[in-house]
Formats: sequence, structure tokens, C-alpha cells
Amino acid sequence: MKFSQISECNITEFTILFQKKLKIMLVPQHIKNVIFDFGAVILDIDASRTVDAFKALGVGEFDSFQQFLTAHYKQELFHEIEKGTISPAEFRDAIRSWAVRPLADEEIDAAWNAMLVGYRKERLDLLVSLKGRYRTFLLSNTNIIHWEFFTKMLHPFGYEGLHQFFEKDYYSHTLHMRKPDSEIYQFVLDDSRLVPSETLFLDDNEMNIEGARKMGIYSIQIKPELSINDVFRGI
Repeated sequence: MKFSQISECNITEFTILFQKKLKIMLVPQHIKNVIFDFGAVILDIDASRTVDAFKALGVGEFDSFQQFLTAHYKQELFHEIEKGTISPAEFRDAIRSWAVRPLADEEIDAAWNAMLVGYRKERLDLLVSLKGRYRTFLLSNTNIIHWEFFTKMLHPFGYEGLHQFFEKDYYSHTLHMRKPDSEIYQFVLDDSRLVPSETLFLDDNEMNIEGARKMGIYSIQIKPELSINDVFRGI
């Protein structure tokens, strides 16, 4: 394979290998802005922990988080809470309707938050260091229950919230939009006056990456073998 055959917007396994071995830069020189996803990019997550926690509460029998989501997809519950179109109380009541016994709010929240594993100091340190080089932003599909929990998880590191790492942090539940819909990317571009071709987007979800690329945003998919620290190594 020739280097000319590697697409600018398609970070392949070949590119990842050579970047790590030969320290090839993944971030083009013309990039001025960076938009970060959150879960599995900045914060470690493990959705199986939430599946197991809900199983323990008697909320269905599922083998994966995807099964858990799609089992009740006709109600679009999870998209609704991510877009902030239903309240936490309505979300909890829906979960209760699937349970075999009465559940307290605290039990539901604990199970829902179980997937939020934790931060890595090296990622937080990277975010701080990048603020002096780029305009940095956060764009996350999340919900108020998770937001309150992962904000508190920052406190032991000496931070009050994610807003301290970015020029602006954008959340689906406050914007009432979610990735990969084009409207949320356009909102961020317009709101912060970003040029798409000068903007890098980092996300672990392939659909979200494709959504950003359609808007002309240079995008790299974060994978287990490619962390945000790998992307910016040597910069």
C-alpha cells in the first residue's frame, strides 16, 4: 500500500500501526479546532456493568447492552432522555414498568450509572495541555442522570466540571439534539463559528464519525488501539 492510497479521513489499521511505530502525525497542521466525544473517548465506560446491574434489579434478561436498548426501542426511551425530551422521573418510571419489583430512584440511577467506569489522569492532562494549542470543545450524547454523576467523578482530580477543559461543552440533553443527526454538528459549528475543514472531531462511534464527515469535519474514530493520547502524541 502506498501512502497516497490512505484516505485523509479514514484512519485505517495501517495508519494506526505506522503512527505508533514511526510517530506519524495523525492531526494535520491546518487543524485549529478539536471537538471531543466523551464516553469511551475521555471517560472509560463499560455498558455490560449497567446490563448486569439492571438484571440484578429484575429489569429483564439481556446478554448485551444493545439487547437491553432494542428490547424497548419502540418507546425510544433512551433517545428521549438523551435529547432531554423526557424527565429523569419519566425515565425511571419506564424502567420500573419493566421490573419485577418496586424500585427506588436511587437503585435505578445506580444501575444506569454503573457503566461510567472512570477518568484516566493522562487524558485529563492532555485536555489541559491542548487548550493552549487548539480551540477545544466537547460534544456528547448523554443525559442529566449521567451528567450529574460523571461531574462528581471529576472532583477527586481537583476539577468542578468538564467546562474547565473546554472553550464550550455541548450536551445532547440540553440541546435537544443528538449525534449523528446533522443538526447538532451544524449547531456547534455555527455557535462557535468553526470552519469544518479546520476542525477535528474525535468519537468512538462509527455512525457519529460518518455524521461529522458528511458535514465536512475532519474525523478520526477512537478505538481500543487508538486513544486520544495516541492521536496527539508528539504534538
